[in-house]
Amino acid sequence: MKIGFDAKRIFNNFSGLGNYSREVLRLSIDNSKISNIKLFNSKFNKDFNLISHKKLEIINPKFNFFNFFWRSFYLPFLIKKNDLDIYHGLSNEIPFFIKKSKTKYIVTIHDLIFLKYHKDYNFIDRLIYKFKTKISCKNADLIIAISKKTKADLVLYYNIKPSKIKIIYQTCDPIFKKKFEFQYINNIIRKYDLPIKFLLYVGKISERKNLITVIKSIIKLKNEKLVIIGQSNKKYLKKCMKLIEEKKLTNRIKFLNVKSKKELAVIYQLSKVLIYVSYFEGFGLPIIEGINSKIPIIASNTDEIKEAGGKSIFYVDPDSVDEIRDKIKYINDNPILIQNQINCSTNFIKKFSKEIIQNQIYNTYKSLL
Repeated sequence: MKIGFDAKRIFNNFSGLGNYSREVLRLSIDNSKISNIKLFNSKFNKDFNLISHKKLEIINPKFNFFNFFWRSFYLPFLIKKNDLDIYHGLSNEIPFFIKKSKTKYIVTIHDLIFLKYHKDYNFIDRLIYKFKTKISCKNADLIIAISKKTKADLVLYYNIKPSKIKIIYQTCDPIFKKKFEFQYINNIIRKYDLPIKFLLYVGKISERKNLITVIKSIIKLKNEKLVIIGQSNKKYLKKCMKLIEEKKLTNRIKFLNVKSKKELAVIYQLSKVLIYVSYFEGFGLPIIEGINSKIPIIASNTDEIKEAGGKSIFYVDPDSVDEIRDKIKYINDNPILIQNQINCSTNFIKKFSKEIIQNQIYNTYKSLL
């Protein structure tokens, strides 16, 4: 089977969409039934050879194209020329102008948050995302939604037939289950100057992710320290920093820039609680990473987060400072009960395993041929 991927996020994004794209690529490389993989990227980059495997061929412009032109007009020609069985758009888009060929087109839709939560998007971006997503869903032979919530939103907002949408969850990098050597753990503690005990926030620093409520929840918990990992929206970060300074929390809150997944996995395992109280998500990968890391989790009581977290985590109203604070206290006071609850998540987490997701993706490809 010959597969083509939109590689834009694989090479150029180091948060949620990039992580998903690289995981799907990794699963495809590991699948012996997929013989050839083409990675298409419109952004010229001399370091593309950093990703290599005998199955892979990386196709990019020989010089700097206008991004939109290459992706919308020239890419369909390349797809047809390479005689692909499947072209998979990994992040909400496929080319607008598809040429007739044997190739079947799949698009993964992560969420429609740009339609539901305007605060994180300017007007022009919302129009672009709305147009790209609508056209891609129309042109695709099949749509992969990463959660039941995303599928429901596609049916509601774009009137897409449910039969055209297949739900396939994200998997989690196995590194989050790994047990690390004592020396390596100590190296990470020293490198990032980590506190002995700390709460953890992982995710973009933006209005939707709701970091300010997390910060407010620890104001009265004088012994609690918070480690924050994520790319920031400058305007929202400024609001967070103002609150931190006003409440004299500077010595209790640490912002980290962590690009290594291995280092991130260590930090997860060192933390005492993951707090993830986002207002809206397509899925919520940090929840799966936290469960695999065997740490307690406090998260929003929204449908998509419950879909990712099951019954093993603590749900709260994302606007309730008191609920978040009370859950932190409960976790501190009941270590044995908490450990039992973490252990109970083992069966639930299996449905996000590499093997299951790999088979679902491959069978989806095969069903179109």
